[in-house]
Amino acid sequence: MDNSMEKRSAETLNVIKSSNDFVVRKRNHAVMQWMIVSLSIIMIILSVTVIVTDRLTITSALFTIIGISCWYVSTHMQHNRDLLNATEFQNALFASALSMGHKFCMIITRDGGIIYFDRPFQATFPEFVKQPARSFDVFLDQGQVGDGDKEKIRAAVKQGAYEKITFNIRCAGGEIQKVIMSVEPILRPSGYVLLRGSDGSQA
Repeated sequence: MDNSMEKRSAETLNVIKSSNDFVVRKRNHAVMQWMIVSLSIIMIILSVTVIVTDRLTITSALFTIIGISCWYVSTHMQHNRDLLNATEFQNALFASALSMGHKFCMIITRDGGIIYFDRPFQATFPEFVKQPARSFDVFLDQGQVGDGDKEKIRAAVKQGAYEKITFNIRCAGGEIQKVIMSVEPILRPSGYVLLRGSDGSQA
């Protein structure tokens, strides 16, 4: 079983990136874009007032320019709202799918920064959630995980290796529970790891 897991891990991690790979999009400089659009509108208005001498024509042109600008802004804002709604729905769907069959799940970076944890995680570790500075190392320390188990988990996370580790951890109300944690590296985008915990008492 372990050999097949290692083989699957090696084959999966050797995936060659192509043009179809997931691309992390970076935020554009919206302020600069709006400044360019505003300056363009002003230049068009000034050009119209210089070229056209008839006031009625100028007024009609200005109303047309302002109307087109308002239409563009409102359409762009509605598109952003629709995109946000679709993204929130997908996030909720994917988060529910990730935690199916597990006690809790979380996504961290390879250096231990926490990106996401689900609601069952918050219910299981309420004291950790209240911490002002949250990291995976703090989570392990607060859960009173054994030093040997800590090193195994940290090594798997840092190396981006598939691993399953069984250990005891302190949960809500100080209760010590046996947990089986699976460490699963995320291929795209790279640099992130999915951690899922299952009830180890039934293993």
